[in-house]
Parts: sequence; structure tokens; C-alpha cells
Amino acid sequence: MNDDPWFESCEGRDLAQGDLLYRCNVLKWQAEDVSPDGQIDVTEVATDVVVLTQSCDLENDGKTDYVLLAELINYDQLVRDFPNQKYGGKEFRSNCSRGRYPKLSLLPPFAGPPALNWSIVDFSHLYTLPKSIIADHAASMGLRLRMRSPYREHLSQSFARYFMRVGLPEGLGAFDRYSPA
Repeated sequence: MNDDPWFESCEGRDLAQGDLLYRCNVLKWQAEDVSPDGQIDVTEVATDVVVLTQSCDLENDGKTDYVLLAELINYDQLVRDFPNQKYGGKEFRSNCSRGRYPKLSLLPPFAGPPALNWSIVDFSHLYTLPKSIIADHAASMGLRLRMRSPYREHLSQSFARYFMRVGLPEGLGAFDRYSPA
């Protein structure tokens, strides 16, 4: 048995929040992929993802037919893909580890099996796919990683903080000048 607090290995068709699924086929497009007549050029891409849908919804048939997924990025690959960007710097790593980028959530490495490098969940890249397709993909992977409690709930809370951000037009700075009667 592995005593890592963050992850456990699992296999089969059952799905849970915090499942890491490698090379999952998702559909992607960019704004420039839309023609003037509204047609969209969509590309199918194998992408690493993590399941965000609540486990209780996935376990109960009929609660959900679709699974919400967020892109999972291997940190070393991110630095290799963008060598002239900020990602390789100490400031980025420090801010990421402290949760200062609302759209990102950091996952630690796992020795395996299967192994996981330092990784980043990017909540700005979300996908929704039918539950049956995700379950088939999970089964085809064989051994895969699943986040353990309370870390999967921490991931869910990070997503909630990102999703629920509200940019108010004006703060409540008048309270600074208020004096009780």
C-alpha cells in the first residue's frame, strides 16, 4: 500500500472527483478558428485532465450525464514549451505554491505507479464530456491516479474560488471613513 497523502492508484470504469486522466480526447478551438459565417474549425486533441465533477454526482446514475474536466499541465513540460516566459522562475513557483494564481492549482509529484511530476491544474481550460466516454477512457488507462481526501476537496475549493470571483465596480471604501453613531 502506498502511504502518499495526496494520491492513490485505482483502475476501472468508476470515476471520482480528483481522478487524473492522461491523453483524454477533448475538442479545442481558438477565436481565429471561427469563420465569418460562424463555422468553427474544431480540433480533437489528447490532453491530460483532472475530474472536477463531484464524486457523489458521478456515483449516482442519473445525477449527471457529463463530466467537468480541467486541463492538467506537467510543470516541466510547461517550462520547456515556454522557455522565455515567467514559468521557470522562482517567483512563479513561489506564487503558485501559495495559491496566488486563482486560475491555477498546484499538484505535488508522486513516485508511482503511475508516476506524476509537479503539475498544475488550469481552471481556465475546462472541458465537458459524456460520462460514458470518460468512464471508457479511464478503464482503458489501466492503473491511474486519484486524489485522496482532503486534497480533492482542496482542488474543488480552489476551483470554486476561481469560478466565484466577482469584480465589483466599486469597493466599500466608504466604511473606512464611517463613525458609529
